[in-house]
Amino acid sequence: MRQFSAETFQVEKANAGGPMFGLGAGIRLVILTLGARLNHHALSSFNMWQINGEIGLKFPISSVDLFFGLHGGYSFVGRLGDASLATNSSTPAATDQVSIRGFNAGLDFAVDYYVSPVFSVGVGAFGDFLFLKRPPVPLPAGSENLPPDQLAALQNDPLYQQSGTSAGMGLGGNLRLGLHFGL
Repeated sequence: MRQFSAETFQVEKANAGGPMFGLGAGIRLVILTLGARLNHHALSSFNMWQINGEIGLKFPISSVDLFFGLHGGYSFVGRLGDASLATNSSTPAATDQVSIRGFNAGLDFAVDYYVSPVFSVGVGAFGDFLFLKRPPVPLPAGSENLPPDQLAALQNDPLYQQSGTSAGMGLGGNLRLGLHFGL
């Protein structure tokens, strides 16, 4: 979540990669789809979860569906790992719980092929715009036992005084399996 270093005036640790797992459910009314989706991004620096609402249009062409959609919702990070904290020597080595929360919005495109009337396979692509915020990082455990001058220096460190905000973008592709029930 570090974006701009005040010391070096450059972007630090601005990207991460890894698999994403999602589970969605919804309804389809002719070509309009409405649904909800839970996504887990197992990224190299941290794990991010998203709870999204979706709206889209599915255009059936024989046994193929083209899908164009919009999604948006709530994003949060559970715990940061050592790799994401290793970008700055003033960052504590211990991995403390970090509360990063925010919102996302994005676009979706997919092509689904119906193997049977109730089962489809497909591929898709998506783009996310993320708006995230973290509160100031808490002082490390045991810091209250430091000598007064070291404790004061730690308390005056900008890392422990300021919250962080970030706007970012995510791009990805997906493999899709669909199970369809008619009413």
